[in-house]
This record gives sequence, C-alpha cells and structure tokens, in this order.
Amino acid sequence: MNVTYRTGTLKIPTLPADYFLAIDEFIESVTFNSRRIYDKDNREILRIGLLISYLSQKKHPLSIEQDFISELQKRPIYQYVMDAWHTTKLKHYYQENEVYFALILFNLSDYGFNSYQAIEEDFCHLHQVFIEDSQSIKQLITQFESYFNRKFIGNRAFERALIRLMRTAWDNYQLFVPEKFYLLSPEQQSLLAEIQPLFNQWLAQLPYRLRLKINCLDAFVIELSGILRINKTKLHVRIVTNSDVKYLIYREALESVTTFDMEVDPVVYQHLDEAIKSAAQQENTRILCEKTLYTPEAEQFPTIVPVSVDTIEKSIVWAVQAVR
Repeated sequence: MNVTYRTGTLKIPTLPADYFLAIDEFIESVTFNSRRIYDKDNREILRIGLLISYLSQKKHPLSIEQDFISELQKRPIYQYVMDAWHTTKLKHYYQENEVYFALILFNLSDYGFNSYQAIEEDFCHLHQVFIEDSQSIKQLITQFESYFNRKFIGNRAFERALIRLMRTAWDNYQLFVPEKFYLLSPEQQSLLAEIQPLFNQWLAQLPYRLRLKINCLDAFVIELSGILRINKTKLHVRIVTNSDVKYLIYREALESVTTFDMEVDPVVYQHLDEAIKSAAQQENTRILCEKTLYTPEAEQFPTIVPVSVDTIEKSIVWAVQAVR
C-alpha cells in the first residue's frame, strides 16, 4: 500500500461499475457518524487500501490475531466502521474478514475535527484506552516527566501528541503507515536525539515486541517541541490550523496569559476564508493563523498573525500589540 501510494504503480483490472461509489459511500458514512475530518491524502490512502484488500482477498485472505481484534474493539473508530460496513453496499464486494483490514486502515489514518467539543470527546475516548488503562504508557510518561523535570500527566497537548504516536503502534504495523515526511529544525533534531534513549529504554522493558516508525517519531517531536516552548503565556483569539494537536498547543499557550481577559474560540478553523478576514476587522478580535495557511491577502490585516510551534510566544505578543 505504501509503495502504491508513493508511486501510483498498482495495476487495476476491470472493476464493478459502482465499486468506487461504494467505497466513497462507506468512507462518507464513517466520516459523518464519527465527525472526523480526513484530508485529501488520507482519503486517498483509505481508497487505495480498500482497493488492495479487494484485489488480494481471494489469493491472500486476511489473517488477523484475536488479540489485535480485541485491541481494535477498544478504539472509538471500531463501532463507526462496523456500523458503516453493515449499512452500506461495500460489504457485498468483500469476504467477511476484510472488515478488519478496513478497521486497520482507519486506525492508521490521521484525522482532525472542526470543533473543540469534538476534539475533547475523541480525546476522552482515546485517553481512557491509551493513558488511563495502559500502565506501560504511564511508565513512559513518568520517564518523560523525570527527564524534563515537568508534569506531563494532565497536559492535554502532550497526551494528545503521545496518543497520536501510540494509536497506530502495534507490533511492527506502524512501519507500514504511509506517513508523510517531516523536516525537523536543528533544535528539533537535537530534541529527537534526546528522547530516543527514553523510547529505547521503554521499548526494551515491554513484555511484547513494538517498533515505532521514525516519521511518526518526527511528527511527535515537532509537537513536543511546541509543548516544551510553552511558558505560561495566554491570550484569546480564533485559531486557524489544520492540526488539532497544534490547536491544543496554541490554545494552552493562549490560556496561560494572565494580563488579558480573553476567550479562545472552540472552533478549529481550517482555512483563512472571507468570514475569518471579516472577523479580523471586529473590535478586540485576533486571529492566530498557521504559517502554512497564511495567505498574501492576510498581510493587510494586522490582527491576523501567522503562528507556528516555534513562534508561539512572539505571535501572541504580536497579536496583543496588533492595531486594527
């Protein structure tokens, strides 16, 4: 699947006329009921994975361990996928066991939400599975707390970033995640070198085999670097970002400021659209916009401030000082 996604070399035979329509209906059903947002790349990964499952099921029927099925059943995505499988036409194209491959695909795929409430509900479910009910991950967090001399239990952004790393980790499954590549800054590369021994020590103590993909670790390091930069600074603005983890990082930073009485909008805005530009002109409104989503047109609005995990403090100061 990874090779196909990167190279587009999969040979596709003649398929039933409405097969891809059934795939899209299935994905939409999961998306609608779970309220998760899968971007274009992750939707393509889901489509490719389901197609490979369809083409391989007769010659290579899926074999899956019961322990892994039991683990999948703990995840919030389990019921959404099962409900969509039973209520859409896609199941008619597959052997019964292939539903678990669909589950694996959704479990490996990254996703986001468009509201703080949805982020919190998803976080509560995953927190129960990966933090509260996992003694081994609690031990890993303890190692991080000891090394960095700061509290991470109860830090929503850190727990969310760690959950995102661990959500796809099972045996060596994570090695096959079509994760995008991340470019680390020199500071982040140093941070990765610091935490790798913590992970290696933790992995060596586990009673089972677990391998973490370097790309997934890179993504975790980027988020961790932002979390470590937060130094009790706070503000209130609308946040434009395509990452719910970064939303939580920025929100925590904003909510740390004590010299201003402000409120963080619970909506995660995905784009710098006209509505946001209009809001930027309102009295006492500030917009923190992800640098990668910041457009040239936004430069005419001093209250729309570009932000990244490396510039949180500066961006907050600029937002406070901005004159409409």
